[in-house]
Amino acid sequence: MLVEINTWFLIAKRTWTSVRVFETCFYVSWVALRNVLYPWLIYAFYHEWRSETAKCGSPWNPILITPIFQVALTALNCQWTYTLMSKRSSKGNKQL
Repeated sequence: MLVEINTWFLIAKRTWTSVRVFETCFYVSWVALRNVLYPWLIYAFYHEWRSETAKCGSPWNPILITPIFQVALTALNCQWTYTLMSKRSSKGNKQL
């Protein structure tokens, strides 16, 4: 649900284009959530899976899916970040 904050800032940024604080908040929340928190969750879920593996004695346990999906979601966020920054830098070049 934290990513919804980022979505709200995106909507606010598009709605109130003259208010620069929404754009700043959008980019800060994007980096904090998608480029810091989500990669850290891979680490946290991996250790949770290792703990569950030690308890049940098998790597094939229900927790296994969480680090796998978190890696996929983080990769998707990396792609979106690259696309977002590419668009932002090309916008900056057009204004010059």
